[in-house]
Amino acid sequence: IGPAVPRQSRMRFTSVSVFGLLMAITALVGSFTVAVGVESDVRLTPTDAMPPSFRTGTWYLDDFADNLSVAVLIAALLTVVGGVAAAFRWRWGSGLAGGGGLAMAGLGVLSIGLAQFPLQSARDFAATPNSQVFTLTLTRDLGYWLLIASAALGVIVFFASLNDAFGDRRSGLNPWIAALGALS
Repeated sequence: IGPAVPRQSRMRFTSVSVFGLLMAITALVGSFTVAVGVESDVRLTPTDAMPPSFRTGTWYLDDFADNLSVAVLIAALLTVVGGVAAAFRWRWGSGLAGGGGLAMAGLGVLSIGLAQFPLQSARDFAATPNSQVFTLTLTRDLGYWLLIASAALGVIVFFASLNDAFGDRRSGLNPWIAALGALS
């Protein structure tokens, strides 16, 4: 009969799978942890000179825009599903993961931009003349840095998916499917 040949596993981890899973974890943790904080050492009383958007406290992702965490969840889910499909060598998996990675890159950058508004409002308030003596503490917390990391990982997932797509020597996609994917 001959020597037994070991069966090759159908699933293989690729850079798309690994970076996609890492991106999804950092994005989801960053979505539900504090992004920025504005704290004062004394209780501030509202004045006419106070910017209307100024307030003290902590901001999570959904405080910047409603349902932003849902968008991050969808992008992370698409990236993980695409990464698992790419690990099973399904042709569409890398493209789905790359698209989810690009979506997360955009959402991460948007979130970081929106996080600057409460910080800038606090700086504007501190710059206005006031009879009250106070100290403001502005912090960029763990959620802020995780959103930056997830945006960077999203770009890495996209380029890794391009590497998978260019390494595929099979025939191209049906043009109608490609057009539908580009449209969506």
